[in-house]
Amino acid sequence: MGLMPDGAGSPFAKLDRQSVLGILRSIGSRDPAIIHAQVQRMLAQPKHLKLLGIICLVVGGFMTITVVAAILGIPC
Repeated sequence: MGLMPDGAGSPFAKLDRQSVLGILRSIGSRDPAIIHAQVQRMLAQPKHLKLLGIICLVVGGFMTITVVAAILGIPC
């Protein structure tokens, strides 16, 4: 799926302490650049979902304002 990173379960699952520690321990390196890259990869998923939600709200609001697309904008 486009929004899910490799090997991830549900895209809506929260990051808990144990899963974050497990991911960081599985790296097997203490190099700060590698750890930073993995942290950014873990945090990218919630950012993409938040952006997708904001886009849906803006499109729905714009469609609701227009008279022609109001029928589609209200459910969106």
